[in-house]
This record gives sequence, structure tokens and C-alpha cells, in this order.
Amino acid sequence: KEYGLIEEKRLSTVDENQIFHQLSYYFTADVLDERCELLLDNYEKELGFNPEWVDIETAIRINSEFDEKYGVSFVRRDTFVLKYIWENKNV
Repeated sequence: KEYGLIEEKRLSTVDENQIFHQLSYYFTADVLDERCELLLDNYEKELGFNPEWVDIETAIRINSEFDEKYGVSFVRRDTFVLKYIWENKNV
């Protein structure tokens, strides 16, 4: 089920003459107890991404610590959404 959308527009951190524009769609879903092949993008493989399931409080804590250390905008955006979901879980 669709949960929401965040549109981000800002100056590029790579080229100040470009605008970064991203649409982030968020969905709710049921999780099945089965595994499938992990399909990472090349940059995710190069950076050693290793997705894992954690509860929402842990995700918020880890993302917040990462954001404080590195200041990455997509982590800040996703942490904002996680906090919103957590704070409104009983609404």
C-alpha cells in the first residue's frame, strides 16, 4: 500500500551548476518468510552494502548516528520518514 512521497530538490554536491532532483516513494508491505537472491546495484556492491532486517527503533538510531557522522541527505530523509512512521504508528 502506498504510504507517501517525498520530493527532494537541491543543488548538487558534485556539480554546483546542477540540481539534484529525487522522488522517494514509500510503501507498506507484508513480509514473507522466504528468501530470494539479493540484487544490488554496482555502486552498492562497491560500497559493501549488506542489507539486514532490524526493528524500526534500531534503524532510526543507526541512521541518526550515521547522519551525525557523515551528513548524507538521503539518510536524513529516510530517518525523517522512519521517525514519522514510529511516532504515528497508532494513528
